[in-house]
Amino acid sequence: MHRTNATARRPPVKRTNTDALFAMVKDYLDGNTPYYLFELDFPYEFQQRWKKMRHEDPEYADMLYNCFIERGTDVAHELSDEKRLQLFRELYEDALQGVW
Repeated sequence: MHRTNATARRPPVKRTNTDALFAMVKDYLDGNTPYYLFELDFPYEFQQRWKKMRHEDPEYADMLYNCFIERGTDVAHELSDEKRLQLFRELYEDALQGVW
């Protein structure tokens, strides 16, 4: 009798909510969203999508919280515009690579 791993047959979970948050950060980095709007909208959207993100991928959701909230929006208000943009560029790259 041949057994297969049940998890191997499951399709990967889509990261719809995670992708939406990445798009918000990218819009800020590309200059499509001014920081004052990003600063207001991003933490709210993150909070609204949190449970679904945890369902999509719990470890990745935790990493994104650490990256974009704790190391991002929580401290960015103390930085100049240039330093803030630089910080979010670095955080975006770290998040894409799964570095925390």
